[in-house]
Amino acid sequence: MRGNSPPMGHGGKKGHAMMQNNLQHSKKATDSLCHSFRVLQTGICHIQEPYHYRGKIRGLGALGNVHCFNRPGEKPRACLITTIDVHTWPLTKFSNGDVAAIKTIWKHGTVVHASVYMASDVTCPPPMMTELVNHCNSNGVPLIIGCDANAHHTT
Repeated sequence: MRGNSPPMGHGGKKGHAMMQNNLQHSKKATDSLCHSFRVLQTGICHIQEPYHYRGKIRGLGALGNVHCFNRPGEKPRACLITTIDVHTWPLTKFSNGDVAAIKTIWKHGTVVHASVYMASDVTCPPPMMTELVNHCNSNGVPLIIGCDANAHHTT
């Protein structure tokens, strides 16, 4: 697995750690992520290039809720997984196949999470991500972005 970040706790509570990973559309990497998700008691995972088959993300549903916003016929390149105890709302206005954004509700407040795939053939940062950053800044909402950027990206 490439790009695995160490867990970051939300108040040290069980099941509220975070991770980010680019699965490179691999079933084996998906299986490894599922194992790590459970062992590290992860609550939220930002994923790029998830494993998919016939237009649907596969292998992650048993972990909790999969948040993916690709259009029909479009291969998903970004998604988020949350455990069922994480209270979420989809932010469809700021989501597409390359950007998956959700609002999470905690007892200490609201946090927006986004998983972003930065394609080499698209402007960096993606316009949808810029809109989300501007929205969160203007409304004073914390934003956590998990992305996989390459050397040709300047952001």
